[in-house]
Amino acid sequence: MKKKLISLIKFALFVVAISMIALPIYKNYIISSNSNKYQINKVSKEDIERNKKQKASFEWEKVKSLNAASISSLASLKTSNSPLPVIGGITIPSVNLNLPIFNGVGEEAMSYGAGTLKEEQSMGIGNYSLISHHVFGIANANNLLFSPLDRVENGKKIYITDKKKVYEYQVSDKFIVNPEQVEVVDDIEGRKVITLITCTDYQGTQRLIVRGDLIAEYYWDDMPEEAKNGFNLEYNDYSV
Repeated sequence: MKKKLISLIKFALFVVAISMIALPIYKNYIISSNSNKYQINKVSKEDIERNKKQKASFEWEKVKSLNAASISSLASLKTSNSPLPVIGGITIPSVNLNLPIFNGVGEEAMSYGAGTLKEEQSMGIGNYSLISHHVFGIANANNLLFSPLDRVENGKKIYITDKKKVYEYQVSDKFIVNPEQVEVVDDIEGRKVITLITCTDYQGTQRLIVRGDLIAEYYWDDMPEEAKNGFNLEYNDYSV
């Protein structure tokens, strides 16, 4: 009887250990595979124009954090039965970031890409603002969604596109603000900028801001090689 009990305990511990390893890898797979699915090279110009007209939520303060220990976030990572509203793509080649841009900040969309913060914002005009998750506690977390913003340096390039044009920004500033400092998405007189926002920790106590200034525009077929390579990057679904 004692031997059976010991065997059962060992088996239970084994199952727990496997689960602790498998769950973070599974969540990495869900995020990365869906990020790849919606990348700009897999979406048509017609889809983008149609998605721009879809009704979207811009209440980004309601979006929950992503963490392997969060049951609610695991539920939010289900695969949607209908396509999500891709309206563009963003790549930062220096940190191997390549994400779809979604219309608004829906819970599921922000689990796979970046969301627009203002309903009427347009690429290359004013302060084009995007937000996405900083991922914690899962496999390959530092390479998913906006986690790579930690490693972005001043002077590096950010490219965004709607498949008509490609907009090239150069990183000019990187700083931390409190959640209530929403003025970071306001337009800045005399400048055309991009503002990227993510949390600094799982609790969302502060926000990391990466800002860049517009320095060039290209037609989709004439983009620089660096941008082309960036928009072709795919994530490794099974990184550990």
